Amino acid sequence: MIVPLSFSDSQRGNRNTRAIRVIGKLRPGVSVEQAGAELDSIASGLEKAFPDSNTNKGCHITSLANEFGQHQENNYILACFIVACLVLLIAATNVANLLLSRAVARQREIAVRFALGATKARVVRQLITENMIMVLAAAGLSLLIGSWGRDLLQSMISEDTRTYLHNFGVVSLDGLGIAFTILMAIVVGIGTGLAPAFAGANLDLNTMLKEGGPNSSESRSRNRLRAFLASGQVALALALVVTTVLIVIGMRNYWDANPGFEIDHLLTMRIAIPEKEYSNARTLQFFDQSLEQVVTQPGVKSATASSGVPYQGVDEIDFRIAGQAEPRPGEIPRTVIYSVMPNYFETLKIPLTAGRVFNRQDGPDSPRRIIVNDVVARRRFPKGSPIGQKIHLGKALDECEIVGVVGSVSRNPGTPAETDEQMYVPLAQDLPRQAFITLRTHDEPLTLAKAVRSQLMVFDRNLPIYGVSTMDTYRSQQSSGFRIIIRVLIANGFYALLLAVVGIYAVVSYSVSRRMREMGIRSALGASRRQLVELVVGQGVRLAVPGLVFGVVLAMGLMRLMKSIIAELKNDDPLVYVGALLILAASVIVASIVPPWRAARVDPLPALRHE
Repeated sequence: MIVPLSFSDSQRGNRNTRAIRVIGKLRPGVSVEQAGAELDSIASGLEKAFPDSNTNKGCHITSLANEFGQHQENNYILACFIVACLVLLIAATNVANLLLSRAVARQREIAVRFALGATKARVVRQLITENMIMVLAAAGLSLLIGSWGRDLLQSMISEDTRTYLHNFGVVSLDGLGIAFTILMAIVVGIGTGLAPAFAGANLDLNTMLKEGGPNSSESRSRNRLRAFLASGQVALALALVVTTVLIVIGMRNYWDANPGFEIDHLLTMRIAIPEKEYSNARTLQFFDQSLEQVVTQPGVKSATASSGVPYQGVDEIDFRIAGQAEPRPGEIPRTVIYSVMPNYFETLKIPLTAGRVFNRQDGPDSPRRIIVNDVVARRRFPKGSPIGQKIHLGKALDECEIVGVVGSVSRNPGTPAETDEQMYVPLAQDLPRQAFITLRTHDEPLTLAKAVRSQLMVFDRNLPIYGVSTMDTYRSQQSSGFRIIIRVLIANGFYALLLAVVGIYAVVSYSVSRRMREMGIRSALGASRRQLVELVVGQGVRLAVPGLVFGVVLAMGLMRLMKSIIAELKNDDPLVYVGALLILAASVIVASIVPPWRAARVDPLPALRHE
């Protein structure tokens, strides 16, 4: 529903209101920078005309596309992109290792091609072309899987996000995404194919055409290259597992931080009070009588009304501390302010740390009272108690006496509670026309929504009641993007671990296949199956140890990069490094055991005749 934007006379005269965002369309040929320069000139003129409200107040202009890219989630998306690129690198090294093994298996074929007159350049082109066909086919398959993943991601995005703006919160696989996939396929295809192609082309023709040539011609440099690639996969996998776990832990700690109130069993709804039909006295009477009846509903523990609640309906206002130096123009402090009923703090379970909360004596004709949070108390009254001190609010400098200090609450989901200065005034002294009704329930809050709504409409069926939701649901909707990112990171960490294990398995399995004759001889000379397995497992461990050592160093560097991107990431947890090392080491040992165990079960006589 869209309604015209209108202002009351008091709102039009308040030059300190900055809650409205302006959206404009640039003229053809005008850049964002040119429009920004013109707005800066206008802001400079307003600062000279209205120094009290406009000193040091300028304009920030950006494109709508950039605006939706400036949110906190964008940093996490960048982190996901970096992790995905590293997973791609692991997969590429895996492919390169497999192609090296395949090049060895095709050495006799390539030698025959040389003998028939093929040039080295032609053989390299053929091998790279074969690799490109493979990776482009894989790119097509990845696009198909990506379309399925797009639908999965779309289902995870809350409906409120998807309906915010047209196409906002919509996951799409557009031409840019397809072009990027194809470009990456070409880069990976060429990058992974060059080394195997040149390795296959640099052959000793006379040696390869001899019987048994393939086994005898495998160079130490090629073996070292395969070992290096396998160790690199282990290092990258360890770094990604550590980074993924630490990011997930950091995100969960950030979002699970104490919001300053008890979020469970809270039901909120909004109600609009028409100013023409409801005088201040009638509005106050409606809140008192209707909420008294709501509390009688089974399952309702308490009910209150306010101008806003945590995460929603936040207003700001200028303030000054009586008796302190007058702030210079442009440096007047602002605070988050709520108009609340006396039982607001009890309903939300916001702790009182000093003084008292509001009571029925704080009525419309009583001296103005105010309650501040502990941030105001520490920041504005560092040497004494704020109780009894005076605060001037707004442009009219309404004087309010501080009667209490309460704990801080989060202004937005994921924002630390101890960040903002917050103040509360009695609802009876500052009646909102759009208010929040908040209930604390014994049971599931949404099961009471219909009954509570019906009870409120008994007093006036024409009052619009909307935005019915639990506080927990609202917070969950706000963090839906972060939950999606957590799942993506966990999936990438799992893929990295799986690819590293597959890489070690492939190298060890290939090594076993090349050593079948040796293992047959050892078995014929009396070596037990266990001794054969230990022989090959030692090779796998020797491949993994350098990767594990370098992986720890790489993980530390990667975490430093992530901390520069994501401000919420704090200290590293050594237990995460230890756990990841144990998981990778165990996975490597398992991957190294399977190939020799299978080979040790083979009859040694056929093995002796191998090749």
